[in-house]
Amino acid sequence: MIRRLLTLCVLASLVMAMVPSMAQAAETPCDPADPECAVTFPTGDINEGISSGADGSTCRQNTMWIEGRNLVGWTLWRYNQQIKWCYKGGKITSASRLNRWGTVSGLVWEFKGHTGSAISGGKGKTSYNAWTQGHFAACAVWVCAQHKYPWIRQIGYANGTYSASANF
Repeated sequence: MIRRLLTLCVLASLVMAMVPSMAQAAETPCDPADPECAVTFPTGDINEGISSGADGSTCRQNTMWIEGRNLVGWTLWRYNQQIKWCYKGGKITSASRLNRWGTVSGLVWEFKGHTGSAISGGKGKTSYNAWTQGHFAACAVWVCAQHKYPWIRQIGYANGTYSASANF
């Protein structure tokens, strides 16, 4: 009896984790270089403020995230990237990706790691572009039944503006 109940609980968890939310229903992969690629997962962006660099430049730091949710709106996983860039006189003086990471809160979802990374621009340029992609999988016992590959792109500009996009 207990074994049967435990089996039902595991199956119910799998179903809840793998049923996409309404926002995820139109699951069309898109090219990260395509600006027309629409965000279909909930995303967020945190402006972590402005500071001053040692050379008198202005510095900004932002964190972007995208998350996967189930039908009832529970967050199952979240993929994050954080960048910092400094600028002065129309040029980037320093820039870096501070961190990128995945977290899971669903019972069967696992963060499998990073699958892609690209950095362009930076010191002496007019922008800093950081792109990353991660891999999440819904797994039970030894079988992974669903995979998601979210990506995030953040661009910091030498005039202090910022843009970001994310999708899967």
